[in-house]
Amino acid sequence: MTSKPANIISASRTDTGKVRELNEDAFFDHPERGIFAVADGMGGHTAGEVASGMLVEALAKIKSPPRLSELVEFAEYHILQVNKHLFNAGQANQQICGSTVVALLINENYCAYMWAGDSRLYRLHDGKLEQLTTDHTQTELYIEQGLIERKDAEKFASRNRITRAVGLPLI
Repeated sequence: MTSKPANIISASRTDTGKVRELNEDAFFDHPERGIFAVADGMGGHTAGEVASGMLVEALAKIKSPPRLSELVEFAEYHILQVNKHLFNAGQANQQICGSTVVALLINENYCAYMWAGDSRLYRLHDGKLEQLTTDHTQTELYIEQGLIERKDAEKFASRNRITRAVGLPLI
């Protein structure tokens, strides 16, 4: 049994952007193992590039298990270990060190994805791009609770405040 996904075309690229001087993005793109991940260090906090790097390094340790359920279990384990390490280091230094992450795991004709924060997963199908994840942000939470309308989200003062990330306490 192989875990190599069929009909998958992937590409990875990262850009510093216009706001920050340091690029805190990291990615792991490994079709042979069926693991694709993007991590984005939390800008404005300590060592975001270290946090995102730790995430992709942890996922890179995973070998190709025979079943998708095992691949998901291994990925979850490694992400939680990085979370524990970053959270404890942050507590010891009275700082926050974290990263968002999105991972796509594929085995044979099945896939699963996991994410924390506002790193997104999209699917291109029949020429249309569909967002599969929902941002873990204060804005999305307020929209879900009916406190603000989606059309007003751009004006919302805390629109980029993340509610979940690797390195923060588990909720």
